Amino acid sequence: MELDIKTLLNDWVTSLPKKEYNRLSPSSLGGCPRAHYWKVKGVAETTPPNPGALLNFQVGFLWEKIWEDALKWKGAEFKSQVAFEDEEYNIGGTCDFLVKTGKDEWEIWDSKTQGSKWFWYIQSQIAAGKYDELKEEYGYIMQQAAYMWLARRNGFNVVRARLAYISKDDGIVGKITTVELTSELEADLLGRIEYLNKCLKNGTLPTCSCEGWKVGYCGFGNPSSRIRNRTKKLVNSECCDPKLIGKE
Repeated sequence: MELDIKTLLNDWVTSLPKKEYNRLSPSSLGGCPRAHYWKVKGVAETTPPNPGALLNFQVGFLWEKIWEDALKWKGAEFKSQVAFEDEEYNIGGTCDFLVKTGKDEWEIWDSKTQGSKWFWYIQSQIAAGKYDELKEEYGYIMQQAAYMWLARRNGFNVVRARLAYISKDDGIVGKITTVELTSELEADLLGRIEYLNKCLKNGTLPTCSCEGWKVGYCGFGNPSSRIRNRTKKLVNSECCDPKLIGKE
């Protein structure tokens, strides 16, 4: 049987089961409320991730395996792929690792893969004194906040989360963001949960918060609005239009 490598990988990754959203998800909580709402409602994406993006997710899973092997080698006490669900707040998700760091203290560990251009941009912004970590990494930070909050409600004394950004180009851990569940971050977290649950209960369409580059990568974009961006990728120029969905 003759096989083409690229076709094989693209066909395989697009055949994998899509993530199902039975309730609110930490990974989407810091993103667009409208897109999150539609995911929970089971609405199919109009502009889903392409095979390249899906394969990049698989690279992230490989890094999780490397971390797990390293933790085992070190003899650390940890739990991997820990699933949390909270029926009262209608939210659930799976964190990469819970790592024990003290007698009764735990940390959430998570990783994200990025291209080398992202690290160059971050370092240039930091050097210029213009980098706002909470703003630039808001979605990922909110995800870690949700994991910490869920873990605490499940009896784990989680003191912080560590989010490692790993270069897809050379494997270097280029940045580590430490997240603490401050009262301000927790209030923001609970406010988002409350707002989305209210919309789901009342059938009210949430606001769209997509702007800038986020419009281009929204899963609920207008397919006919797609254009080439500066890096020649095909992206949306319009998104989250209820008329495209046909259910709202």
